Amino acid sequence: MLANTPVELRSEMVDRINSSHKNQINQSETSDGSKVLEILRKAMKNDGHIERRDIDEKGSEAGFDESVMSTILSKAEAEGVLVRTGKDVWKLIEP
Repeated sequence: MLANTPVELRSEMVDRINSSHKNQINQSETSDGSKVLEILRKAMKNDGHIERRDIDEKGSEAGFDESVMSTILSKAEAEGVLVRTGKDVWKLIEP
């Protein structure tokens, strides 16, 4: 593919391909339930509660941005993995 690309556009093409590949990797990691549970467990306080700021911090350490973490939280809450106990506070329901 690069052989048919003009020389002046090759570096941009390589950058876009690499960016697309990184996005695919992030999406597959997001769908990995064990990775999400790991983030939630790391964010859990001693009393079993999980606060949004801790989730964002642990998610960021794992390479997820806040919008991805919002999606993860919504899905986890909808699936009954998390129960909301207050504003931006949840409790993890272990399977």
